[in-house]
Amino acid sequence: MALIQFTNVSFSYLRNVPVLHHISFSIEKTERVMLVGTIGAGKSTMLKLAVGLLSPDNGTVIVDGINPSRNPLHEIARRIGVALQNPSDQIFSITVREEIIYGLHNLGVQETSHTLHRIADLFHLTDVLDKHPYDLHPAQRRLLALASTIAMNTPFCIFDEPTSGVSKPERKLISAALDQQTTAGKGYLLITHDLAFGMEQCDRILVLNKGIIAVDEAVPDFLRRPDAQGILKANGMQMPIVPRMSATLAQENIAVLLPDFLSQLPGKHNENTL
Repeated sequence: MALIQFTNVSFSYLRNVPVLHHISFSIEKTERVMLVGTIGAGKSTMLKLAVGLLSPDNGTVIVDGINPSRNPLHEIARRIGVALQNPSDQIFSITVREEIIYGLHNLGVQETSHTLHRIADLFHLTDVLDKHPYDLHPAQRRLLALASTIAMNTPFCIFDEPTSGVSKPERKLISAALDQQTTAGKGYLLITHDLAFGMEQCDRILVLNKGIIAVDEAVPDFLRRPDAQGILKANGMQMPIVPRMSATLAQENIAVLLPDFLSQLPGKHNENTL
């Protein structure tokens, strides 16, 4: 059974102004999926439907066998962890330590010491555990929001724009955290405009365009499409440079990562030669 199942889902905030039109898709527990689209395409609405904050006008949403809009939020929180786009909408504890373990306590977990230190170390937050979250710089607050979500140890997570406003070192921490999720057999949905990061971390791409699923494909299959760049451009996005160069050179396997691109060039190359 899919962890998330949307079947013929439509939703409108205002009568006769539909946001989603007969959306159908499913995501398995271990899948790594990226959801992209322009501002206003309906991505945040899909998130709210998945966690029960909204109910569809038509169709059904099922999460791990239950209807999220008909069950208490704590039941959904056991199944899906969510890191919101704006950390300020999520963080409210008075110390970093309390923020990381708040979700666990809310789910009735008493012994949190091991999880606290493992997650703090993963996101390089160990030295700031006793600080107030709003004494951290913005990138650290985003890491904290991600840390508190992953600490809940849910089978699946949704991360809304996880790399927004972070630099290369923080991106590496987030990437390492997602790799650990994968190793543990846990899937995730990335809602992102950061296509380079999304394509590196995900196996499947959903493109939401004016309330419909315009693309639902494996990332390698999408990159091989001759109209892939056009689809992204029509949705206000640009193909990342590595797959764009790879496609331009008609490489057999369209590369996402630089080493994969270089390995398909004739002769001997390494990252320092590009």
